[in-house]
Amino acid sequence: MRHWIWGLAACVCVALVGCSRYGGDVSGTVKIGGKVATSGIVVIEDERGRTAVGSIKKDGTYVVVSPPKGACKVSLRRSPPADEAAGAGGTPDPNSTPGQPPFPIPQKYASPKTTDIEITVTDSAQTFNIERDDKLDYSPNSGAPGGSNIASGGAGRTQGSSPKAPGPGKPAGPGMPAGSGMPGMPKK
Repeated sequence: MRHWIWGLAACVCVALVGCSRYGGDVSGTVKIGGKVATSGIVVIEDERGRTAVGSIKKDGTYVVVSPPKGACKVSLRRSPPADEAAGAGGTPDPNSTPGQPPFPIPQKYASPKTTDIEITVTDSAQTFNIERDDKLDYSPNSGAPGGSNIASGGAGRTQGSSPKAPGPGKPAGPGMPAGSGMPGMPKK
């Protein structure tokens, strides 16, 4: 009887080790409003918040390597055209015209909470073409949650901005400079 239990335990361990939480690569093309997306980022995120990212190339193709397996949301975010020679990570293209705007991806696709694009990622590589009939969104800050610009390293702020000191009588938050009129602060 003991040998049977140990054998079952070994099979369970082998089965668990063999199961990966990451699936096969997902690739395809992105079209919005009948136009091929020429830049942007595809984000595949599962219910636990695990993500995998791929850059949209100038021809509208993308590859997301090893996304989380199972039911996932697909977000599309704006970014400047990527340097295709840099690989899947994609850095801004040094040969693109300065100030060349990112492809106008509608804001509703920027977050897993607002996107309606879904995929079930399997162990095998998949082709997943994304086509949406939306009107293209040419507003300057759309395509990223909170209006941030992913390419500038934005975490909700534009590059070079800094937190403002609170006004008189308002307490400073973490990492915030104390403002004039702070309770308990001597006035100069």
